[in-house]
Amino acid sequence: MTRSEFIKAISENTDINRDIVDAVINSGEKIIMDRMKNLEPVRPFKGITLNPKIKKGGVFLNPRTLDKMITKDKIVVKTVFSKVFNETLNGSSK
Repeated sequence: MTRSEFIKAISENTDINRDIVDAVINSGEKIIMDRMKNLEPVRPFKGITLNPKIKKGGVFLNPRTLDKMITKDKIVVKTVFSKVFNETLNGSSK
């Protein structure tokens, strides 16, 4: 599902104008990115948590050329799906 399909589906599901849904999604994306830059975990949806971490840079070998490459520190995000999310997705085992 593309971003525009996602916005369209929300609009149709809630009977809210697409422009309003687009504005809300854009705001949510900005808030998430700001929190990620500050290394703050975000739980944007029930059962889904985004955990940002710093991946340290260093000197590595390029596997194709065997040249040394220097990489900078960067933020990477690990997405965690809760047990409740997975059970809901796959149907409760009870």
